[in-house]
Amino acid sequence: MQTMGQTLNAFYDLEVCPITFDFVNFLILAELEKRRRKLKNLHVTIVPGSNEGFRDDDSAFNTPNKIWRLEQVAIPACWLMPEPVRLTICRKRSDLSQQFNELSKNIFPLDYHPETPRGDFLWSGIAAAAAIGEDIPRLRATAQGKAYMAQWLSSLGKEIKPVTITLRESSHKPERNSNIVEWAKAAKEISSLGFHPIIVSDTENSFNTPDPLFKNFNHCPQAAVNLDLRLALYELCQTNLMVLNGPGVLCWLSKKASYIMFRMITSNVENSNLAMLASMGLTPNSNLAIASPKQRLVWETDTSETIVREFQKLTNAINDEDIRESQPLTVDSSLTLAQQFFLTGRFEEATSIVKKYLESYPENPDAWQLIGLIAFKAEQFDVAEKMMQRAINLDGTKASFFANLGTLYRRTSRHEEALQAFTKVILIDDNDADAHAQIAELLLLKGEEGQAKGAMGKAVEIGQHSPEICEKAAKILTDLGDYKEAVGFYKRAIGLREELEKERQIQKAKAPELVIQSIK
Repeated sequence: MQTMGQTLNAFYDLEVCPITFDFVNFLILAELEKRRRKLKNLHVTIVPGSNEGFRDDDSAFNTPNKIWRLEQVAIPACWLMPEPVRLTICRKRSDLSQQFNELSKNIFPLDYHPETPRGDFLWSGIAAAAAIGEDIPRLRATAQGKAYMAQWLSSLGKEIKPVTITLRESSHKPERNSNIVEWAKAAKEISSLGFHPIIVSDTENSFNTPDPLFKNFNHCPQAAVNLDLRLALYELCQTNLMVLNGPGVLCWLSKKASYIMFRMITSNVENSNLAMLASMGLTPNSNLAIASPKQRLVWETDTSETIVREFQKLTNAINDEDIRESQPLTVDSSLTLAQQFFLTGRFEEATSIVKKYLESYPENPDAWQLIGLIAFKAEQFDVAEKMMQRAINLDGTKASFFANLGTLYRRTSRHEEALQAFTKVILIDDNDADAHAQIAELLLLKGEEGQAKGAMGKAVEIGQHSPEICEKAAKILTDLGDYKEAVGFYKRAIGLREELEKERQIQKAKAPELVIQSIK
């Protein structure tokens, strides 16, 4: 029996959490938290939401489908964890409210309460843990699952070299689906190379007649509907090929399963665009920090040429024993990852990485500046000022440090100090249009209208193609009563924004791989 004081009580609240493979991320994050607190046991409680047991905005699937996912994804995932998990499923939300006080020690997520639920299920937390050197818990198929799959594979022949092709064929966000024609071509070519492709259809499609394009290949519907058998198959095959998809997280979190995952970006789909992947700690053409040399991401689209090329590269490397161990994150790359998390709003992950970084490199001004920015976002202005000042003391040559400090002073109505900070910016970089505009606004607050207009003129001279600068100029001119000129700047700002939107739409319409090539 688990001892209460030695147990982490982890709550997956379906009021705010999705019933998707994100639950697997949650399990790993909970196990990490258990280890950090040096606890012995993990108790997971799944709490029903108010919309027939799920969250209100989780409308992609109907309720029977969500219940199926609960029973066939969430519950079985617990048995794939490296250490035992005790699982409780509340039938009613009120059940937890009555018992929560008894379980209110060692809570995860931090500050969770049934009345103010919060979730912690994003990959970014795992990426952050890896960045600071934590050993990431890994999934593994059960012994019986592997025995069943080994038996099934042996029925196909003794000398086969099995390779799975996992197809995404979902009615939910079909833009992300596998290119069936291209995968069929790739399967034929992989077969001609002496390998044995095994098709794992989308769970949604696994009970339908297989696509005729794959009629000459073995299918494994068992793996499509059973999580343990799916992971067992992935672990036993030479490698596993797929596009970015939910079940792929089983490969990501397996030490044994080799994989190549294609088409990481579908630019017009919210949860697989560049911004979302950046918030997960991924950048174009990168691999996961926890990946082994046999585990690869390919950021190109899933054409047959790309699939076969990357498959051959991996198999040739394995055959030549030219598999080099993945290198851990360098000092610079871990700080870059923290900055990436900050820019995408993942402040907790950014904080954990940069604090760990500062333990080894306390004289790095960029790290202190980042801590200051995080504190500013949390409206901890005293802390933010101290951190920003420390960064400036370490390196007083960076205009951005003074600009951030000036922004803090403006936010806290310390206008004279803000004016001094932005004046320092233009002493370092006189071509900073925003700093000149900030000075203009601060001078106007002091009643120095002539100097304010002059500073704004300088800002417009430098930033004439910036809609923000034009809008600031228009506002100052309005305040000065020069309405005619102000209207001109407002019109210019509108025109510039329209041009920027047209360019954004052009970039959005481009193929994902072309967008990637523009990112350095």
